[in-house]
Amino acid sequence: MQHVNPNESRGDPGEAVVRHAPEILDVNPSPAESASRGPLHQYWEVALRQKWVVAVSVVVCVAAAVTFSLLQTPEYKARASVEVLPFNDDVVSAGVVDKAAAGTVTADVQLQTQVEIFHSEAVLDRVVDRLGLADMPAFASGTEDVKERRHQARAGLARNLKVSAIRGTRLIELQFDAEDPQLAAKVLNTLVEETIRQQLEMRRRGSRYVQEWLMQEVSELKEALERSEARLQEHARRTGFLVGNNVQLTQTKLLDLQRQLSDAEAERRRLQTRYAAAVSGPVEALAEAQEDQALQGYQARAGELREKIANLEAMFTQDHPELRRARAELREVNALIEKEWSRILTGIKSEFEAAKRHEKLLAEDYLKQTRKMSAEAADAVEFEILQRDVQTNGELYQATAKKARELALAAAPLASEIRAVDPAQAPVAPYRPNLPMNTAFGLFAGLLLGFGAGVVRDRSDDSVRMPGELAEYADVPELGVIPEAPGILKAVSETGLARVAPNGNRSAAEAMGGCNAWQQADPRLAESFRCARTTLMLSQRDGKPPQLIVITSPSSGEGKTSVAVNLAIGLAEARQRVLLVDADLRRPNLHSFFLLANGFFDPKKTAGLSNLLKAGPTTPLTWETVQRAIQETEISNLYVLTAGNERANVSDLLHSPNTPVLLTLMRRHFDAVLIDTPPVIEVFDARVLGKLADGVVIVLASGKTPRGDAITARRLFAVDGTPVLGTVLNRARADRGRYGGRYRYYYKHMATPGRGS
Repeated sequence: MQHVNPNESRGDPGEAVVRHAPEILDVNPSPAESASRGPLHQYWEVALRQKWVVAVSVVVCVAAAVTFSLLQTPEYKARASVEVLPFNDDVVSAGVVDKAAAGTVTADVQLQTQVEIFHSEAVLDRVVDRLGLADMPAFASGTEDVKERRHQARAGLARNLKVSAIRGTRLIELQFDAEDPQLAAKVLNTLVEETIRQQLEMRRRGSRYVQEWLMQEVSELKEALERSEARLQEHARRTGFLVGNNVQLTQTKLLDLQRQLSDAEAERRRLQTRYAAAVSGPVEALAEAQEDQALQGYQARAGELREKIANLEAMFTQDHPELRRARAELREVNALIEKEWSRILTGIKSEFEAAKRHEKLLAEDYLKQTRKMSAEAADAVEFEILQRDVQTNGELYQATAKKARELALAAAPLASEIRAVDPAQAPVAPYRPNLPMNTAFGLFAGLLLGFGAGVVRDRSDDSVRMPGELAEYADVPELGVIPEAPGILKAVSETGLARVAPNGNRSAAEAMGGCNAWQQADPRLAESFRCARTTLMLSQRDGKPPQLIVITSPSSGEGKTSVAVNLAIGLAEARQRVLLVDADLRRPNLHSFFLLANGFFDPKKTAGLSNLLKAGPTTPLTWETVQRAIQETEISNLYVLTAGNERANVSDLLHSPNTPVLLTLMRRHFDAVLIDTPPVIEVFDARVLGKLADGVVIVLASGKTPRGDAITARRLFAVDGTPVLGTVLNRARADRGRYGGRYRYYYKHMATPGRGS
């Protein structure tokens, strides 16, 4: 290792350490960028971040669904359909269904009634008894009581039976579930048969009851008819009336006279009305006048003459011979018309007088016949009553006997209201468990539960995960995003092996090869540090890029030392003289990366930062003293100042008067000074050095650094008035969030070191 050339100096010798004005922290309560991306995009990013949770949930749910399906006992579903027929004439005529009620029953009501009949206990009991379901363990078990087993079998039958009416039709679909496919079909077919038999038996019983009642009524009516006929014959013998044509002759004649008199009276009134209309109204309005051909001819001739006279009056004077002849002819025609009218009125009057005389004669005959009948009124009335009684009883007897005969004929071919359309067939395959449906349900449930668990897990994890995420919550820029590199993590965890290197044969390049981004196979590492370096160099304050930079992190284990090393290498690659200072005096680690001597392990050889700060006021700090402590690395333009071997009062060393003097000397001789400090939340060293530096870079570990710790670190520097140049998101996974796709797209064809370009 070579020391720094003491003759090289940069900057004004009198340059002092820059003090910074207090800076106010702006914490954003609502992330604008998250809102602009939209909820669907955010949930998609959550699903990508928690893809293993979703995958495990899907696998578990699908496995559970498949296992549940395989452990289930297969069940078969048999189907049958029946048609519900409307009430026919035989059923109505047999008296089973009332005719008025049959007309008011709708198809829906009839269908619903049949559905309830299929579920009735009477029908189910018939099926249970016929198939012996009470003796089957699948339907009844656990008891020796016959009634209880029968009740269990009926309940099991009703539980597995489904009956539903098909809308818009007269069909009813029946379904039954059973473990035995043959039994499922047999139960449905038996159910349909027993329902039909029950309906037929009920109708026959109803028809038989009606027949018995009618036969009893026929017998009673026959006896009543015989009694009324006997009374009529007895009355005829007692009064001298003969039952036959002679008995009814007088009554028939009287009725005939009454009918004739009524007709004559009606005819007389009609002719009287006609005669009154003829006398009081115009004759030409009468139907006889309109039907008389001669009168119509006279009236037509009169019309012609009047028209002729009107024409002549317009042409000649009143004394013109032609006009006088026409007027004379019109008078003759009018006389003939008057004569015809008089003849018609005379005829109408004659008909009216004749009708009056005929009505009078009939009234006299009717009066005579009535007087004749009045003598025998009592006997005639009694005879008529007895005769009507005989007639009524006879009609009732005949109608009832006819109804009984019709019912006997209609009851024989009575049919059921339902007809089997599709008998049940034994199903070939079970319907449950449905492995594809259960698997699909398990897949959907796994996705839903996995996504829900992922969202909960993602929301409960408050660590910084995404690039630019901290900028949404705190007003701080992001200098760069360092992809996750397992080689760097492994190298950092094995730095203890490098501490024996000063006496060994390992080279510094070999020792730090795992944590050197420029030696990794993945080109994204080097490019990410170049981007961070460029952003850092362009972050100017007061018109100048930062020169003295403090690098820290909120907590330990976030990779700040590896970031500091690679940023220093990147700045050295840009042809800048870079000094890397290990200010983590409690846990120095920087010398292990470069296999450099450090006072903690080799107190006789090399001093470090703690030794320089320990120098008292009697021994002023000079560049020659600092120069001897600075060590050159194998990387061009990169120098390291280790922590040193001073262990006492580490907390007070940074408050030494030598601290600003040392930083001023560093500014003069180096283009960039990177100071690796302890975590800012755990130790205050970074805050002390930050006040003397140009700015602070905060290193965050993706998925590890809590968002609250990052904001707390930002607040601490804001309270101190220390400018935060930005953050570096370390160990960011390339497949995490919207940045992963861009990384993969850009670098997938990029050549790795040693493989060409």
